[in-house]
This record gives sequence, C-alpha cells and structure tokens, in this order.
Amino acid sequence: MSTLIICPNCKNQFEPEAAIAQSVEERVRKEFNQKWAELAKQKDEQFTIEKQQLLRHQEERELHWQQQPKGIARIQVDERKP
Repeated sequence: MSTLIICPNCKNQFEPEAAIAQSVEERVRKEFNQKWAELAKQKDEQFTIEKQQLLRHQEERELHWQQQPKGIARIQVDERKP
C-alpha cells in the first residue's frame, strides 16, 4: 500500500518511495560514472606506459642489431634455421 504526500505549496501529490528511489538512483549513477571515469583513465595511463615500454624495447633491440658486426648477425640468423 503506497502513501501519498501532498506538497503544501503546490498541492502536487507524490509517493515518498519514488522520490527517495530517484534520489538514491541519481547518487549511485553519479558515483558509478565517477569510478568508471577513474578506471578508464587508469587503463589509458597503463596502456600508454606499456606502449612506451614496448617501443623503447623495440628501439633497444634495433640499436643492438645495428651495432652487431655483419658476420655475427648472419651466423645467428643461420643458426636459427633448421
């Protein structure tokens, strides 16, 4: 059984449960959106860091490869073939 409240100013009738539910829903939605945005930001930052690490690792390997004498590089490539 629902209870109706009548506003003393405008005489509008409403159910207190609906008003409370709306308030709670808005608060929960706001908190959820804030946490979602924080997590998305953390993931973006983590992705950027990992991408930078991979690029740095790739550059180091390329530099290492370029610094090797040509004969050694060919021997290593030939050794990998079955």
